[in-house]
Amino acid sequence: MRNTKNFINPELTCAERQQMYFCYSSLEPILENSFEEIDPINLSPDSYSGELSAFLRDQNLTGWSASKTVIANHGISYKCGDVLVLGRNGPSLAVAILKVLASKDNQLKFILETTSALFIPAHGCYEIDIDSTGILIQLSPESFKYPVPQPAYSKGKKMLISLKHTILEDE
Repeated sequence: MRNTKNFINPELTCAERQQMYFCYSSLEPILENSFEEIDPINLSPDSYSGELSAFLRDQNLTGWSASKTVIANHGISYKCGDVLVLGRNGPSLAVAILKVLASKDNQLKFILETTSALFIPAHGCYEIDIDSTGILIQLSPESFKYPVPQPAYSKGKKMLISLKHTILEDE
């Protein structure tokens, strides 16, 4: 109380200073360019089928390991099957389904299958057709504009996603 010269409401001063310190300490990256793999195995294209196997062979990922779950930059947890938003594509969203998490020498790459999600006004969410096949791409987690995976809900042969944040228009 003497330090701040606040004798009327010292609790407010303590709360404000604690929040300011929390903001200051959270500005630094907690897990900068690091990640934690859970149960990694050697990445073998033969353990996958169809187009995914051919794509992995084309990418030349020999010596890489694969995981079902990775806790990556800034504590974001990724697992195979997650839905990631790539951007807006008119009335629909460009999304990708995470197929493979590959890592080697502190590098992380995502193998994703791109597709689109159509907005369903009656439900207030976006719908992804599971049976539609998209293009396979490889991206690093730093290249994502929206790095947080979206929760997906199964409904028959469809997946529904409800956005937890606003998607900005591409420029």
